[in-house]
Amino acid sequence: MIKKINPPMHNIEMPIGSVIRYAGNVAKGSLPSEWLLCDGSILNVAQYPELYRVLGHLYGGSKGTFNLPDYTAQTKKNVDNIKDPELDSREAPKVISTTPENDLQSHQHPYFGTSNGTSIDDTSQTKGLQYETRPTHTDINYLIKAFY
Repeated sequence: MIKKINPPMHNIEMPIGSVIRYAGNVAKGSLPSEWLLCDGSILNVAQYPELYRVLGHLYGGSKGTFNLPDYTAQTKKNVDNIKDPELDSREAPKVISTTPENDLQSHQHPYFGTSNGTSIDDTSQTKGLQYETRPTHTDINYLIKAFY
């Protein structure tokens, strides 16, 4: 049984600059009104002044243009503004994310011990794997609230 939400979600006003996950069709002309795809597009400041006031040149742009965030083909993580030890030295938001070069790099496992009275001192090399070790994923689109 589906539980009805009170008040209905369509009555909740989201501020300009809000980002949501969106499972619907994102073909040109099919996005919900008031929303744009977070694909790094360059926008005209005069056409989207409220969104520009929120984003500025945080994601790029110059003079009369600014860029939307580009959230295509990336994994997102939340930023902890309270516990983040690098917060003051970081330029938000681009330096926040990292891209792993390989999920399981070559590494060593030193072993020291004895076997049948014989001393063992060995450091073995483990090679990186050919296949990824991350969980499977589903692609999803991100939209940003552009205007009311």
